[in-house]
Amino acid sequence: MAMTVEGALPPLNFNRLFELCFAWDPIRVWNPGDWVARVLFHGLAGLAFMFSTSILLQILACALYNNWWPMLAALMYVLVPMPCLFFGGGSTHFLTSREGGGWINAAKFLTGASAMGSLAIPAILRHAGLIETGAMFIEFTSFFILVCTQMQIKQQMFMPAGSISRFLQRSNNTFLSSLFHSHYQYNPNGSLWGNIVWDHSVSTDLINWIRLEPAIERIIPSDINGCWTGSATILKGGRPAIIYTGADTEKRQVQNIVFPKNVSDPYLREWIKPDNNPLIQPVGQGLNSDQFRDPTTGWIGPDGLWRIAVGAELNGYSAALLYKSDDFVNWTRVDHPLYSSNASTMWECPDFFAVLPGENSGLDLSAAIPNGAKHVLKMSLDNCDKYMVGVYDLKSDTFVPDTVLDDRRLWSRIDYGNYYASKSFFDSKRGRRIIWGWTNETDSSSDDVAKGWAGIHADVEIDFELTSVDSAGPFDPSWLLDIEKHCREAGASVHGGVGPFGLVVLASDNMEEHTSVHFRVYKSQEKYMILMCSDLRKSSLRPELYTPAYGGFFEFDLEKEKMISLRTLIDRSAVESFGGGGRLCIMARVYPVAVINGGTRMYAFNNGTSTVRVPQLKAWSMRRAQVNVRMG
Repeated sequence: MAMTVEGALPPLNFNRLFELCFAWDPIRVWNPGDWVARVLFHGLAGLAFMFSTSILLQILACALYNNWWPMLAALMYVLVPMPCLFFGGGSTHFLTSREGGGWINAAKFLTGASAMGSLAIPAILRHAGLIETGAMFIEFTSFFILVCTQMQIKQQMFMPAGSISRFLQRSNNTFLSSLFHSHYQYNPNGSLWGNIVWDHSVSTDLINWIRLEPAIERIIPSDINGCWTGSATILKGGRPAIIYTGADTEKRQVQNIVFPKNVSDPYLREWIKPDNNPLIQPVGQGLNSDQFRDPTTGWIGPDGLWRIAVGAELNGYSAALLYKSDDFVNWTRVDHPLYSSNASTMWECPDFFAVLPGENSGLDLSAAIPNGAKHVLKMSLDNCDKYMVGVYDLKSDTFVPDTVLDDRRLWSRIDYGNYYASKSFFDSKRGRRIIWGWTNETDSSSDDVAKGWAGIHADVEIDFELTSVDSAGPFDPSWLLDIEKHCREAGASVHGGVGPFGLVVLASDNMEEHTSVHFRVYKSQEKYMILMCSDLRKSSLRPELYTPAYGGFFEFDLEKEKMISLRTLIDRSAVESFGGGGRLCIMARVYPVAVINGGTRMYAFNNGTSTVRVPQLKAWSMRRAQVNVRMG
């Protein structure tokens, strides 16, 4: 179960402009470890810095030797920033902003200065040989300084300059760098459940992580029997707070709060628990004290009050209970839930956020929500994450789904594989919403302890072009009630009309061990239904592993689109697949023996009667991420 927030580091300090120009490396962010690109970038920046410094000092030397003819170079130098400001939209912060290509604009400025100056100065400096000689000395000196600076890049790359001035709730600030903070449930004493703490890691790119000391441990009466899932919220003034579920001395589930001890610490290493914990207790008619947990991130309503929702069992049904507060500490339960359903008994890890249909961006729930936006209520149950799409009625303070389905097996799912207890957060820096999920182990405890890590890291993108869908079989709506059963019955080796077609990954030489990710096309009245399966039944030769056949259906307009895309990420023991441009996602855990022994294959296949073409296939290895590196 994961929770992630973002913090911002302060703007550029002009006193450290030279140091930061070379310590911050955008190539490292775009393509970590690309040595050639990094050298080219720094070479270009160094060349620009070298020549522009020379030009400036040449002008000063003109004044010293009373030879003003080279002042034309000064005029050119002053005019160079004008195009940068023009293409940067008139921003006066083009040297300090990483948004809108600020560092790129800085490179343009320095490169333009050296280029324009180098064209004029050879002709100009024939009247000042001494100045030209001095410029050569400055150039070599600048190059020497550049080399010395480059030698320190590795040490400076992931060390933030300064401290976090405040966490950001909106993206209207300029900042040099940022840190993502991830808190997750962790057992420091083993790989099995027990002795859970909130561990803490930080990252600049959501890929490489530095592990810190645990942020929350069970040490007070209101969490002495467990500190469980919660969510972070950025309060007014930029102070972060975490509300989490604790099990008290009576093993009741209560809601506690923690604050960072020192907000100016960019890593937020220490968190403190105020004396007024617990904030919220399981009181009220029909509320089950053993089923009352997992508070959401807070949001501000039109009345200016904070709100959170807590997953609960209320009168035998599932509910997202709604609470209000004016200070984020003293909470009052609203007389009605945000939403409830009699189709289930308990929701874990509820999540509530806004989206804008048709836009590839996220929304801040506490900000003004634009017209046409929708709200999503996500809940974890039945070993998967499901969700409803609807509207948030501000007058009644309730969530109203667009469609109400009495059978929860038909509810939409975030992921159709091994994926549970997700939490989302709004990335204010890039204006996107990111959902983090938990892909847990599903085998015996002894297997969990004995499993080793596989060594392959790959990313595969492939398009399947359908030449005809005339042979598509009829769709049976009853398959929606047990999709995994249908995937087992209609596996990759079972021939059909349009499909099965897809990829076989992590395959041994003799195909005795493999995992298939494939599609089938069915005709349903006026539309087509695409079945996507991730079949793990032959994924490993190890006995007694859980090897299901995950699957899901999605609609596809094959009259307009003849191409079905598939992207599969193979990362250690995970095979994560996105079908139809992300219309359906399947996460799977696999433990093939072939990978451990160093041999594996990948194949594209089609076992249907209809021809399927592959106009594009891209495959590449992924570099190993640095995960939970101890801060040293």
